[in-house]
Amino acid sequence: MAQERKPGLSEQDLSKLVELQIDPGVIAGKIEKDGISFPADEAAVDRLKKAGASDAVLDAVKKAGAAKPGAGAGGPSATGVVITYADITKLLELGIDEGTILKNSNSRPPISSSMLPRSMS
Repeated sequence: MAQERKPGLSEQDLSKLVELQIDPGVIAGKIEKDGISFPADEAAVDRLKKAGASDAVLDAVKKAGAAKPGAGAGGPSATGVVITYADITKLLELGIDEGTILKNSNSRPPISSSMLPRSMS
């Protein structure tokens, strides 16, 4: 079954990757490979910067935006970020390599059974 290809990463997708502390090189590579689906204007770049995007990610966004007709012009600390099942599903949908996901999730606190839906605990 072939997956439908998205037109590029959304600003929300990039913010989620930054929030989940995916390696900036992986994010930048994903941007270079898939492009972006939003205008890389100054406001969007500022929002991503405030979200904690690295210079490498911001540069990739600007470069992808410049290559896109009609488009405009270190990550956060590891404390307290929990990757949920929904986050992992989203990462897989975005085509993030399983090894990268596992590497990131192994450095996180485990999800306790109290965080799971009642049907799973």
